[in-house]
Amino acid sequence: MIHPVEEKNRVVNTANALLKTARKSSATVVHCVIDMKAQLAETSKTRQRWESTYKPLPVSAPERLEFIAELAPATKGSSANESVVPRLQGCVSAMKTPGFQSSLRDKYGVESVVICGLISLEICRYRN
Repeated sequence: MIHPVEEKNRVVNTANALLKTARKSSATVVHCVIDMKAQLAETSKTRQRWESTYKPLPVSAPERLEFIAELAPATKGSSANESVVPRLQGCVSAMKTPGFQSSLRDKYGVESVVICGLISLEICRYRN
């Protein structure tokens, strides 16, 4: 969770700058977005928090999610090397999402990865 507002804005602006640079250089950009329709296992440690805090967020506070739209691949400035991959809630890393690594290799020919970005649900939750 990022506090003071200035710090939050700096983080979001830095992420936007990284995205713009990646798009200009024709780098492969993969947005790993939590699958909001996925159902967590009953035994999941994060299930209660997911159900009560995060899953209702898009419906209860859609204005908090508006800024994410400008990061989506369909927006101005996106490239053919950009896609969205649903990420499983509860996975610590998108790299652990089944099929993700093989997709990077097979679809895009990616041999090495630089991971950067934001946990957007947390930013939405705490953004003013």
